[in-house]
Amino acid sequence: MNWYGNPSCCNDTQGSTPPTTNAEGAWFNNQDRFTNEIKKVASVSGNTVTFDSPLTTNYRVSHAAQLYSFSTAFTQQAGIESLTTQYADNTAIDFYYCAYCWANMVEVKTYLGGGGHGGIDIENSFRDQLEEVYVHQAAYPVPGGGGYNISLAWFSSEILVENSISMIANKVDVAEGCGAGSVFAYNYFDDGFIGGDGSWVETGIGGSHHIGSHHMLFEGNLAFDADNDGTHGSVNHHTYFRNWFTGFRAPFTDYTSGNQAVNDLTNQPGGNGPLRALSNMVWGYNMAYVGNVLGTSGDMTGWTYSDPTANTRAVSDQPVSYPQALK
Repeated sequence: MNWYGNPSCCNDTQGSTPPTTNAEGAWFNNQDRFTNEIKKVASVSGNTVTFDSPLTTNYRVSHAAQLYSFSTAFTQQAGIESLTTQYADNTAIDFYYCAYCWANMVEVKTYLGGGGHGGIDIENSFRDQLEEVYVHQAAYPVPGGGGYNISLAWFSSEILVENSISMIANKVDVAEGCGAGSVFAYNYFDDGFIGGDGSWVETGIGGSHHIGSHHMLFEGNLAFDADNDGTHGSVNHHTYFRNWFTGFRAPFTDYTSGNQAVNDLTNQPGGNGPLRALSNMVWGYNMAYVGNVLGTSGDMTGWTYSDPTANTRAVSDQPVSYPQALK
């Protein structure tokens, strides 16, 4: 289920004639139908369709809401357990048109992401679960998709990521045109950086990086920050409940820069930032933050709860301007 971008806004390509198929409104979703979710049909009676779980948002007829089925049959109830992958190319593990599938006690390391971007990639999938997975050390940890540890994309809905570790990559997770009803719970996510520039602090745990992600829950996680970027469009209605966002990455080695030591607390190699515990960049709307712990005890001198001069709402030690956040 999804709805058309009407009226057009921001990176929405609704007004293009013919449609601009290479713009953000056509990435990871049907053209300009970026608010979407997958549902399981419980019953059909005439023109009434009943799902087995509630819709997360309103899909309005006035916005040309559309209900359709997939032509590709979903693989169901398939799982991967007790497996380690290393040096995978074009994504290590890919859940593609998969429902009620899982990975348990799986390690993914030194991978190169493919078109789906992830070390573990979940596309066009429904109610999949990652449990006790460990994804780390992307081979190419730079912007562009080759170094995203856990990637949700293409309508994927009601995904559970629990008791897992994601660290030492460009982005520790992304959600691109998807995410409705998904939960990230009791995970440890750390050390997001840009290869060749370990001082740059990437976005932390969140559900963003492409227009359309909405209604995800982040509960009980430990991460260096919670962040939703607006690089390729808006995100909305995520909830952060009882997490700890430290504001600093754990010390690590940037193996893309001659094994350079990186330590945010001691500002090594220098200019480390932007440091923040929690932020929500432009085009992030209607977020809820409840009972979270922000910062690291004894190391918050100079930090501010908000910065009205920046185009973001943040708990940070420096302004985080939107142009800078596009890096």
